[in-house]
Amino acid sequence: MPCIACSFHSAVSDMTGVGAELFGSATYWLGAVLLAPGIALLPDLVYLAFQKLLRPTIVDLLQVRHSCRHIWYSSATAVSCNMSCAV
Repeated sequence: MPCIACSFHSAVSDMTGVGAELFGSATYWLGAVLLAPGIALLPDLVYLAFQKLLRPTIVDLLQVRHSCRHIWYSSATAVSCNMSCAV
């Protein structure tokens, strides 16, 4: 009968030093800190962008109108607003 403790010990000894090597790698930290959260947030940001462009709510329309309100007061400031204010 094979020794269960012996097979567990050999599997653990193969993993010795992996943590120090992994956490000391700049590639790991780049992926863990920047890449993983960015990839996780990407679907939500794409959904929100399409929702605001294709089916804006009344709140979205009012926010755009409020942010470009100064355009209706003076034609000189219309050049300074980079947003599309066709509300």
